Amino acid sequence: MQVFDGAHRKNGWFQPERRPTPSGRACGPGNMFLLVRTRGHRSRRIRFRSDMSKEDMDVARFSVLGPVRMWRGAQEMHLRSRHRRLMLAYLLVRAGEPAGFEELVNLLWPTDPPANATNILYQHAGALRRLVEPGLARNDPGLWLTRHGAAYQVGADAGSLDLLRFRELCRQARGRAARGDHVLAVEMWAQALDLWRGTCGEGLDSVNGIHPVFVAIDNERIAAAREAADVALRCSAASVMLPGLRRTAESHPLDESLQARLLACMAAEGNRAMALVAYEDFRARLSEEVGVEPGTEMSTIHGELLRDPASVAPAQLPPDLSVFTGRRAELARLTALLDTERPGPLIVTVDGMPGVGKSSLAVHWAHHVATRFPDGQVYLNLRGFGAHSLPMTADEAVRTLLESLGISDERTPRHYDAAVGMYRSILASRRLLLILDNVRDAGQVIDLLPGSPACTVIVTSRVRLGSLSANGAHVLSLGLPSHSDARELLRRRIGPGDIEMDGPALDEIVNRCDRLPLALALVAGRTVAGPEFSLPVIAKELRSAADALDALGNADIHSDLRAVFSWSYQALSTPAQRLLRLSSMIGGRTFSSAEAAGVTGGSLRETRVLLLELADSNVVTEVAPGRFLLHDLLRAYAAQLRGVGQPTGSALRSGDHSHPR
Repeated sequence: MQVFDGAHRKNGWFQPERRPTPSGRACGPGNMFLLVRTRGHRSRRIRFRSDMSKEDMDVARFSVLGPVRMWRGAQEMHLRSRHRRLMLAYLLVRAGEPAGFEELVNLLWPTDPPANATNILYQHAGALRRLVEPGLARNDPGLWLTRHGAAYQVGADAGSLDLLRFRELCRQARGRAARGDHVLAVEMWAQALDLWRGTCGEGLDSVNGIHPVFVAIDNERIAAAREAADVALRCSAASVMLPGLRRTAESHPLDESLQARLLACMAAEGNRAMALVAYEDFRARLSEEVGVEPGTEMSTIHGELLRDPASVAPAQLPPDLSVFTGRRAELARLTALLDTERPGPLIVTVDGMPGVGKSSLAVHWAHHVATRFPDGQVYLNLRGFGAHSLPMTADEAVRTLLESLGISDERTPRHYDAAVGMYRSILASRRLLLILDNVRDAGQVIDLLPGSPACTVIVTSRVRLGSLSANGAHVLSLGLPSHSDARELLRRRIGPGDIEMDGPALDEIVNRCDRLPLALALVAGRTVAGPEFSLPVIAKELRSAADALDALGNADIHSDLRAVFSWSYQALSTPAQRLLRLSSMIGGRTFSSAEAAGVTGGSLRETRVLLLELADSNVVTEVAPGRFLLHDLLRAYAAQLRGVGQPTGSALRSGDHSHPR
């Protein structure tokens, strides 16, 4: 509505001027007129009563970009009748164009309208008029809601209806963009999208998202958001568009084109990781609600997110062991698993006793297949067993992994679940190799396992991680190497020399170390101290030592056998620790559950439970149902804990392990 000639604005509302009446008489206090023009109609004079209040004269405002609402001045007028809200919403979305009685009847009563439907329309129209213009006489047509034959029309403009204001801002934004003023255009689009408070006519279930007129206006919003996002990306103004774009995307969660632009704007503002999280959310929602995967547009954006030019593929593998030997069967099995088609990621747990070479195997194989993982190789020591440090928490682990993948601490979500979601989203569709080394229990790593079938995870631990195998992980239990492999490992570690002359000594050392790779590495380290530490000398030292652990001692706590064994011992329950100590008293290389129960004094059932704990921790090996083997060096360690020495000389290899109680 435009007011002109006979009225002017003052203090925010209209002040009428006294004008002659049509008869030419002077205009008295009760005979003043406003000359107004309603949208699309001729000028006409409206009688203004001198007793009208300021609120009566305040301009009405309407909103349909969300729930339908209307105000008279600063006061909101509440519409309690659903039919009246629906009728007003339809008149507003027609944006000043007349709506015929037949359209309105079909809108209010889609099926079986009442016989007096037209009369009810009259009543609704009158009630709406009086609500926005409370001083209106009964037969006065009013300023805002007018009848034109068999049709009604709301006389609104861009100053009184948010829909028209939205269209005006979009028109101006397109004009600015066409003239090359992209930044100002984006700001105008942002203002336009900020007018929306939901979908058009939200809360009116019979039309919201269903009626073609309302849907068409929702589509105007989507089109404006897409257009604005494209311009914002070209002029580096994505931050201006993000709030409105995000709200629009939330209102239309399955619109792929809109969601793709939201991801692009998020990435442009440095939130690439959060954009990947948003992609995974969209993909899951699309799969659940529609049963399809993202299309070309979304997949293209996702691919660009994964190919971040600023990121470098991590290459964190520790150095390969140059003297690595043997383990051919285990390496072949890992490669065969990698070559097998699978619906999810390849997850392999490698468990075994302390010092058996779990980490060496994982790292050696990882170097062998590294080129098959172009997106990188990530290594993480979870400190499950070690000196002077606590095991890494799951929260610390996921944050460390995110940092390895290029996500700074400032960009990492504060809450654990959100950080895990970001981590998995980054790994989605990446071909990445992950080694989680020295794991204490499954709880440390269960949330670190990716969902992408392109990823491979190797988990090493001294304990069996049964819950991971229940979730599809393959189990590779690493035993002692064969005598020939152990001999070759020691020979390679020692390096060139007269091995043939020292052949018997070499075999004796392998036997006295019971083929344990860590023990053999310690022996090899002794030989570099000087020519006086030859293989025969070291073999004699092992043969004559009161305790084999003394001969294999090392100042480095990380490679000293007693320290290495102690980390597994400390992780056992108190009853299991006692059983390990007492097991060193049992004669023979292997022992039964009944023999173990005999030395502990406990029941067979309780003892079996404790033996399973020892076996799960790879402190003993169950070589047959109910029969267990304790490695010679672990036996020596357990005996030392019990306060007695290990037998000397040939008794160590002959199998005579009887001890005083």
